[in-house]
Amino acid sequence: MWRKIRELDFDDLVEQIRRATNPTTRKVGDPIIQSDLAFVTDRAAALRMVRNHIALAALDRTKCIDDIRADAPLVQALVRCQHHPSAQPLPALPVERGLEGPDAAPRLGEIVAAHPEQAWDADTIEKLLVGAIKDGAGDVEVDDELPPWRISFEPMGAAAVALIMFVTLRALGDV
Repeated sequence: MWRKIRELDFDDLVEQIRRATNPTTRKVGDPIIQSDLAFVTDRAAALRMVRNHIALAALDRTKCIDDIRADAPLVQALVRCQHHPSAQPLPALPVERGLEGPDAAPRLGEIVAAHPEQAWDADTIEKLLVGAIKDGAGDVEVDDELPPWRISFEPMGAAAVALIMFVTLRALGDV
C-alpha cells in the first residue's frame, strides 16, 4: 500500500531492521549495510561508522557553513554521537553534501562543545533520525510493503541509511 513517509509506522520499520539482523552470523537484510559491516572491526569502528553516516546525513542538504544549524535534528543526533565517551574528533567534512567545499568539522565541533546537555542517548538519536526523515520527506509516497532498506526515502536517503546503520549496529550490540 502506498503511504506518505510521515504516515509510516517507523516503530515497525525499526523492528523489521532488528529482526533482519542476526548478531550470531552478523548477517543483515540490507546488502549495502552488510558490505559496510566489513569495516566494523570493534566498538570504536562501529561508533565511527554511525557518526560518519549521521554527519554525512546532516550535511546532505548544506551548501555553506551557515546552513549548519544547532537545532536541526540531524545535527543534534551528531552532537549526541560526539558525546559518547569513546567518540573520536570529527574528521574533515566538506560542507557541501560531505563532498566538497570548506571543512564543516570546526563548525560542528563548536556546536558539540556548546551543547554538553545533549548527551549520548541511543533512543534519542534514533528518534532524531526518524524525525528528520519525516520532516524532510514526509509528503513523499512510498510502498510500505517493502522492507525498510528497499524504500526510497529521498530526499532524506542519507538520513535513512544512517538510521538503518544505527539500528543494525545497535541490534548487533556494537553501539
